[in-house]
Amino acid sequence: MKQIENETIKAYSFLWDWEINNNNKNEKTHFEIVQNTLNDEIVSGNIGLEVGCGPGYDIEYMAAQYPGKKFAAIDFSSSVFALSKRLKKFNNIQLIRASALELPFKAGQFDFVYSFGVLHHTADPVKGFVEINRVLKNRAQMVLYLYEDHEDNMVKYYLLKLVSLIRLLTTNMPNKALYAACVFASPILYILFSIPAKILNKFRKTILIANKVPFNFGRHPFDLIGDLFDRFKAPIEKRYGREELQLSLSCAGFKDIKLTKIHDTAGWVVKAAK
Repeated sequence: MKQIENETIKAYSFLWDWEINNNNKNEKTHFEIVQNTLNDEIVSGNIGLEVGCGPGYDIEYMAAQYPGKKFAAIDFSSSVFALSKRLKKFNNIQLIRASALELPFKAGQFDFVYSFGVLHHTADPVKGFVEINRVLKNRAQMVLYLYEDHEDNMVKYYLLKLVSLIRLLTTNMPNKALYAACVFASPILYILFSIPAKILNKFRKTILIANKVPFNFGRHPFDLIGDLFDRFKAPIEKRYGREELQLSLSCAGFKDIKLTKIHDTAGWVVKAAK
């Protein structure tokens, strides 16, 4: 398991270093998308934590939008060092290199915890849920984004079976070789899936079909590179059905669990209280 964790660290250090050096920021941060999905404020209280800050776009947005509040952010990749340099202008961010499964904070420290697309790549997501519960104050809230298994979408469900087979090869590819393959594949998938989805999304009668099309979120021919690398390189990829996720969160000590999905990209948005 230690080897798998090391491979995960290497993969995401490679990806996040590239993102940070090229400032490959989307029009909207993941934080904004999740908050719009919830139609509710994520940031509350005086101090919050982001678990797995990656290239830092979300924590940067929070720090800029809420300058009077304090934020901590952890990531297990070596990219936190490059990110620290990029975010040095903010005096309300504390960056720490650490694992989501062993948070280096005392119990009951945070007013909220936010995490996007992280725990499903860990060896033990439930342990991550328990750790988040531990560092939250009583009745404080957690907001997460996690992969779904698409149990209600047979097209994506069976495509994921194919992806799992391909991952047997790609997870063992060198980072640079896989990244080059993603650069090649991105415009192809954009033409095959993203463009048709955009067309279908323009008509009221076909919006539901558009939401079921894979890679419907692509904005331009090379927009899918990072998503493809993430999908095909991460050694661990856990996907949840609704009942399994609710049970896992309940066992970790959470209550008032609400699950919804991001409209155009799918995936579970979780809001729960300690």
